Order: sequence, then structure tokens, then C-alpha cells
Amino acid sequence: MQRLALLKTCRQIYVEAIPVLYSNWKFYIRDMETLIHLSTTILPQRLATIRSLHMTLPICFDHEPYSQLAVGWDTVATRMTGLRHFALRWSYYVCGNHPPNTSGWAQSLERKYLEPLLRIRGLEDFDLEYDRYDTPDEDDEGDSFDTSAEAVAWKEHLKRVVCTPRGRIVEEVDSANEESEVPGPWVIG
Repeated sequence: MQRLALLKTCRQIYVEAIPVLYSNWKFYIRDMETLIHLSTTILPQRLATIRSLHMTLPICFDHEPYSQLAVGWDTVATRMTGLRHFALRWSYYVCGNHPPNTSGWAQSLERKYLEPLLRIRGLEDFDLEYDRYDTPDEDDEGDSFDTSAEAVAWKEHLKRVVCTPRGRIVEEVDSANEESEVPGPWVIG
């Protein structure tokens, strides 16, 4: 961390340079708990200057508390107002008593867990990748669930919403996707 030594030389340099540090670094986070911890340990104005966030979230639907994900997505949507680049790798697996490879069930849970992302606005780019595994120990590349027509439509809609400037309204569906089950309209705050 020698590059940060300059920030320790005097208070004036620190005050002027710290916003540059937060706005130019890419933050890589591997679980929602870390994001929540970060948001409670740095000043709100510094959290708001973060421009680039890359998250890798391994999720077990039976064990990951939904409330923790909701708090994390709320942090991204309402407190990280400077965020412009967001990449999310969503790796989830089915555990407990749920039936494996039941795409309707998995899609509904996936939508529940990711739908709060629709509150995010003003991104310049957004990338969502996800893999589904039947168990947490599988070494394969996951199911090709994200290539289904509904999953592709969902990802496109999500990207369109989060990349819409703040204060604009996203229409319910594109005319090309009128039969889609993509929800809307979404008022952008």
C-alpha cells in the first residue's frame, strides 16, 4: 500500500485526494456481507463516489438470508449514487428440500432475489452472469439457464432499467417483447 502513503502526509492532501481514490478504484466484493460492512464503515459521501463495483455472489437459496440481499441491493440503489459500472456474477445452487432442475421454481426465486436490482439507476454499463448448480460442489459450468428466452429477456430488461438515467420512466415492455412477462412500468427515482 505504498501508493496510499501520500494520503498520510497531511490532512489537506488526504481531504482532496480521498474522493479520487474511491471514484477510480474498482471494488471487487465476494459476498453481500462485505458490501454491507463496507457501507457501514466508510463515510456516506465516500460510498457515493464509488464508480465501479464487481460482485461475485455464491448463493444457496435455502441458507442465504433474503433480508441481507435486500439490504445490500438497497445500499447499491440508494447510497452508491456515483456507481456507473456494475458487474454481477451470480452463482447459485439449490440446497435443502427443493426439487433440482425445476426451472419455473428456480426462475421465480431468481427473480425474487434479483428484482430489487430494478431500483438501481444511472449506470453506464451493467453485466450480469449467472450459473445454476444443483449442488454447491459441482465442477461443471452450471446450467445454461441464462440462455432460455425468459432469462435473456429478463437480463435485457434489467440492463435497460439500470442503465436508464435517473428521473426517467422505463416503459412496461418493448413492442418487440409484448408477450414477455417482464414487469413494469418502472419509475426511475
